[in-house]
Formats: sequence, structure tokens, C-alpha cells
Amino acid sequence: MKKVLTLVTVVAFAASFTACKKDRTCVCPDDPSDQEFQTGKMSASDAETYCDSWDNWYDNAGQDSDCSLK
Repeated sequence: MKKVLTLVTVVAFAASFTACKKDRTCVCPDDPSDQEFQTGKMSASDAETYCDSWDNWYDNAGQDSDCSLK
């Protein structure tokens, strides 16, 4: 019983370090409406980096679009 409990504890501990990957939505403000697109299955930090990479694509003249996760 002690071995099983130890194994369950190790697995639970290891699982706590894995990133939660799920579909996320990136929103880029663009006149006259916001542009939204799916990032695919990514962790929150990876999706934020991916979303930030779209900032230059949706810049309006003289404005910064600041794409962000929804």
C-alpha cells in the first residue's frame, strides 16, 4: 500500500508541472471591429507570446493594436 501511495504522490507532483494546453482566443482591436483568431492548443504563456507577435499586423495608422488573449 505504501508503494502505491508513493507512486500516486509522484505522479500528482509531476502533473502539477505540466502546462495546461487548451484552445485560446486572441483579440486584436481593429477599426471598425475587433479581429479574433484561435491560437490552437497552447499553454497560456505560449499563447500570450503568439498573440503579441500579431501586434504589428493589426496596427492602425498611428495606433498600437495591443493584441491580447480573451
